[in-house]
Amino acid sequence: MVRPVKITIEVDDSQLRDFAGRFVGNMSRFTTAQARGLAVMTRNRIRKVMKEKGMVVTGSLIKGTVVRKLSNNTYIVQSRGYLRHIERGTRRRLGPNSKQIPRLAGTMMWARKHGMSFWKMQGIIKKHGTKPNPFTRVTILRMKEEYLRDMSRRLNLYIQSGARKTETLGG
Repeated sequence: MVRPVKITIEVDDSQLRDFAGRFVGNMSRFTTAQARGLAVMTRNRIRKVMKEKGMVVTGSLIKGTVVRKLSNNTYIVQSRGYLRHIERGTRRRLGPNSKQIPRLAGTMMWARKHGMSFWKMQGIIKKHGTKPNPFTRVTILRMKEEYLRDMSRRLNLYIQSGARKTETLGG
């Protein structure tokens, strides 16, 4: 009768576990840095488009477009509240209960820049509204592909640099 042969194979995976632990910790820092980097890149691109489109009168919209941290890997780009009126446009404002356009320094400067008094500008907007100028969404969508390519390249470099370090450890 043939007796079964018992074979024991022992694998020392301590280096692999050590690398995986470092990789996960470093990956968390990497993704946090990438999330913040994307938010800053988005803010800068939006500011650039604002300048290109001639939206700079007082600089308030550009200065007010900022990056805020919500949580560890979550950053947002915020802007002034009136950006939504630029993005979506406004409907005409007829009737006795229609809201007046606030007479702020920036609004008055915008009117002067476009060769009209504040009152004339207010009358035109009340009668006709304003056209939408949706540039932030378009800017972000254009950046999406560029960012994904860049992130993929950085991630591959990061993984390869970690793999090279591990190869030298193992002998």
